[in-house]
Amino acid sequence: MTTDIAPYAPGAEDWDSLISSSDEVLGHDLLTGEAADKLVGVPFVITKATFHDGLQRKDVAYRDDYVSCEVVVAPEHVIAQRHSRGRLDAAEISVDPGEHIVFNDGSTGVYRQVVQYLEAKGLIRLPEGPDAGGKGESKYDLPRSQWVDGEEEGTAGFNIRLFAPRGLRVSEYANDFTQDGKTRYIG
Repeated sequence: MTTDIAPYAPGAEDWDSLISSSDEVLGHDLLTGEAADKLVGVPFVITKATFHDGLQRKDVAYRDDYVSCEVVVAPEHVIAQRHSRGRLDAAEISVDPGEHIVFNDGSTGVYRQVVQYLEAKGLIRLPEGPDAGGKGESKYDLPRSQWVDGEEEGTAGFNIRLFAPRGLRVSEYANDFTQDGKTRYIG
């Protein structure tokens, strides 16, 4: 069965009428750098985690992966409640309530937390190895090519519901490699 849609005639419909009769494409704005840092304290739900090839590192025999987290920001009343309790500076927020966003991470923060979550939920299996350590020292840092199973699903993405009531937090550090390092963590 097909539904005939009348041809568009400029001026025949106002914007609201045009939108009300349209199908909507779900899209996510990509947040990077400082904009992603402004998710600190902003409640959200990660709805999908998709893994991608990262850069080849000289000190390991594989490419680091990174994860793209598709996110729905909390509605206005939830954000207002956190703001009223002094836990969130509304002027610092880089997103709108209810907005769909995506951010990427390949660190010992968000990446490691998402992989650990997927393993705990039984969505992937990892080889034996340490749970903690520096970058590349934990089994949760492994790229999907080294998972026991779940690699194919990782490329397609996992539909999940991971609630971050406090949004992200940022840890800044200096070490032998950088004087201005930064790692983001979920809540």
